[in-house]
This record gives sequence, structure tokens and C-alpha cells, in this order.
Amino acid sequence: MVVSNVIVFVKLRRSSWRHHPLRLYAVIFLTVLFFLLFGVPLSVQIFLNFFVYVNFVFEICLLLASVNSSINPVIYVLVGSYGKPRLRGSVRVALQREGL
Repeated sequence: MVVSNVIVFVKLRRSSWRHHPLRLYAVIFLTVLFFLLFGVPLSVQIFLNFFVYVNFVFEICLLLASVNSSINPVIYVLVGSYGKPRLRGSVRVALQREGL
């Protein structure tokens, strides 16, 4: 994960199109950061299970890995909606306009 995102970052920096949106860099940085915080502990724990098994720590690492799997779509939505005008009105109002 880290290596692939570093490769994407390097390719972006070397590309002929120099102006990349800051959002792209934010997505790369946040996905790597959350992977290191939430995804790596499970791999470390699985490796350590060969030597000593602690059930409670393993369950926490599984929870962190689940959070890591769930956080990427949230990052994409938050970074993608940053700076865009917010939706005006509620879903009910939008549906009433359409006559549904």
C-alpha cells in the first residue's frame, strides 16, 4: 500500500502536467496515513502470533483493520466534497420538485 502510493506520488510529480489538484495529494497522504495507523497493526500482530498469542490484542487489531477498510470511502467523499458548494435544501424538497 505504501509503496504503490509512493509510486503514484512520484509519477504525479514527474508528469508533464504540473498543476495537480491539492485534493489528489490529500487523498494519497490520508490513505497512507490511515493504512499505517489502522492496517499495519494487524499484520504485525499476525506475525507476533507465531511467538505469543494475546486474544484481546488480536481483536483490537481486527477492529482497527475493519476501520481501515471503511475509512477510504469516507476520505474520498470528504476530500471530493471539500470546496464544492453544499447541497441546498433537503432530499424531500428535491423529490417534491421532481413530483415524486
